[in-house]
Amino acid sequence: MKNTSLTVFIIFFGISFSVFSQPPIIFYEQGMNSTSPGITSQVFTDLGGPVFAADDFVVPVGEQWDIDRIESLGSKNSNPLSDVQLIIWSHDPVSSLPNTEIYDVVITPTSGPNDPNIILDIDPNNPLVLSEGTYWITIAPILAFSGNAGRWYWTRFGSPVVGEEFQIIDPNDVFGAGYTNWIRGSIFNANLVNLSFRLGSCNGGCTLSVKDQTQINEIKIFPNPAEDIIFINNLNEIDLSSIKIYDSIGRLIKSIDILNFESQIKIDDLVPGFYIISLTSKDNRKFSKRFFKK
Repeated sequence: MKNTSLTVFIIFFGISFSVFSQPPIIFYEQGMNSTSPGITSQVFTDLGGPVFAADDFVVPVGEQWDIDRIESLGSKNSNPLSDVQLIIWSHDPVSSLPNTEIYDVVITPTSGPNDPNIILDIDPNNPLVLSEGTYWITIAPILAFSGNAGRWYWTRFGSPVVGEEFQIIDPNDVFGAGYTNWIRGSIFNANLVNLSFRLGSCNGGCTLSVKDQTQINEIKIFPNPAEDIIFINNLNEIDLSSIKIYDSIGRLIKSIDILNFESQIKIDDLVPGFYIISLTSKDNRKFSKRFFKK
């Protein structure tokens, strides 16, 4: 595999998607509607090492996330998936890169061997509990290369960058490109610098009614980027208990008065940059997304 072109990391054919049974509590998600090509993130059992991709996310100040379901979009070649390595890394504030592994497990995906869109249900005996701060996530199927039949590609999505660009590392240089340290995602495509994933909790089970799934799927926050006002559409019958806006490092910036909320939020008082808007319903369902203030 040495001296292989950089394009070995990237996929160019179509991506197959399935419908997720979303967890009732969504702590965070990004790019879960993307149809862009993916990037390699895989433990190659027959090539002598892994190639890890990682992207960052923020747990806001004062929050604790008890995560038991993780989902990602992807595409794959012909061989089935079996086990998947899940890594959560700490964040190095100096380099803005993944630092040390704080959670590392191998999980058989609930989504099954033939679905490229991965669902990971975390063992309650080994919970993933994260307090406020910035973290990085890696999802990497454990799969032999097998003459290119065994490949999985993590779906990317476009600019602007959400938080930091995704990073990739090939510590044993199995592809011969020299990426033995973390390298930013824009080296492959300047317009595809983020990875798709969702972090949530099932609280013991992920069986949602059709009504619940439709409500969560239809919530829209727009425009994004925005300058003066953002709108939240399709809340339908969701009874909100709170709307909060956090900055890119998780500090609470603004709480919205629910009693006077009428689908729009003024953001002209915010400085330009990325923000997280967090919606919580009275039955404790959560929906979080980032938006960019111009």
